[in-house]
Amino acid sequence: FRFSTKVEDTSTNTPVFRQGIYHNNTENATIAFYRGGSSVGGFMTFQTQNGNERMRIAANGKVGIGMADPQQKIHIVDTNGANIILNSNTGAENSGIFMTEGAAASPYTNGAYMYYDGTNNAFKINTGTTSLSTKFTILRDNGNVGIGISPTKKLHVNGDIKVDNGSILVPQAYGINFGQSGYDILMPSSTRIAINTAGSEKLSVLNNGNVLIGTTT
Repeated sequence: FRFSTKVEDTSTNTPVFRQGIYHNNTENATIAFYRGGSSVGGFMTFQTQNGNERMRIAANGKVGIGMADPQQKIHIVDTNGANIILNSNTGAENSGIFMTEGAAASPYTNGAYMYYDGTNNAFKINTGTTSLSTKFTILRDNGNVGIGISPTKKLHVNGDIKVDNGSILVPQAYGINFGQSGYDILMPSSTRIAINTAGSEKLSVLNNGNVLIGTTT
């Protein structure tokens, strides 16, 4: 192995200056500086393992990992799937991404924060203006989903639900509970819809249109 610096061709978009570690004449880990047409257009590449390019800082400041023509500030490409790991390395910490707008001096306002809450073991999305508050939660251990609230059921919503051009689908023998045990609307059989209060069926509508009060037959 040797550490080497090379000055190469000086034509446009070619590596003018290359520095790094070589095994014989093969690049092991190097950085290459490419020239542009004038004071603009230059870029940098980073190579490892037999001179394979791993990362590029394009002339426009965009960074490509596995990508020679990055389309955004960071652009990652991998044929096996491009994944990012955010690991706090300790418990009870948050790991996430802020997506905000406005002055760079206020990066934590006017937008959203998508993160894992290590204290409460939950995935959360916070949104807001001057401050960001939790609007969506998925609990890690039981998968409960909360909108505007920390969920105690599979789907827990704090507020109204609106359904356009669709339905709320409930399997037979299950129904809608009104927040107190024994007070439900359900379909106990394929022939009737029932209303329960205090844990017993008080009213039923049969599939022939008949209404039963105080009885199920």
